[in-house]
Amino acid sequence: MEAGIAGGPPVDPPVSRVTPTNVFRYKQRHSLNAIFRPKSIAVIGATEKADSVGRTLLWNLITNTHGRTVFPINPKRANVLGIKAYPNLAALPQQVDLAVIVTPAPTVPGVIAECVQAGVQGAIIISAGFKESGAAGARMEQEILEQARQGNMRIIGPNCLGVMCPLTGFNATFANAMARPGNVGFISQRGGSSQANHHH
Repeated sequence: MEAGIAGGPPVDPPVSRVTPTNVFRYKQRHSLNAIFRPKSIAVIGATEKADSVGRTLLWNLITNTHGRTVFPINPKRANVLGIKAYPNLAALPQQVDLAVIVTPAPTVPGVIAECVQAGVQGAIIISAGFKESGAAGARMEQEILEQARQGNMRIIGPNCLGVMCPLTGFNATFANAMARPGNVGFISQRGGSSQANHHH
């Protein structure tokens, strides 16, 4: 406490609410590198079914790996697009940074719980059928959020096109082309509808 002016009441010194140290620690603790710069990725729901989201997404990732390791997760197949597949995250030979999820909505809360158990730090949920579909979907979305908080896990989605970083060649979307590198980034609320796949 400091003395007040002209014998008045004591005056509290000014308090800095946000210090550079606090901001720096916040950035370290909640890094988004698992989503935007993953070194290893699991595609949960990867498939070879023609024109499917699971196939297109896996193809986009493996054609632009840039040193990233991609693991297809499919309990019904030994391999997907010529790459060894695994039945679940626990069967992987290493921990992954990012899970890209394209399984049906009712399975996603359980998949997120599995991700938390496996120490996955980021997830992109492509799957639709959550809050936008009604009360049951909203409950599933809340369950996903609760599971993710337990593991301090960051999530993009659900019901989204995915994440694309043209400068690094990272394409975790089901878009049919890669955007050109440039100086502008954007985040859109729009979901993965057919119109979102058109490039203007």
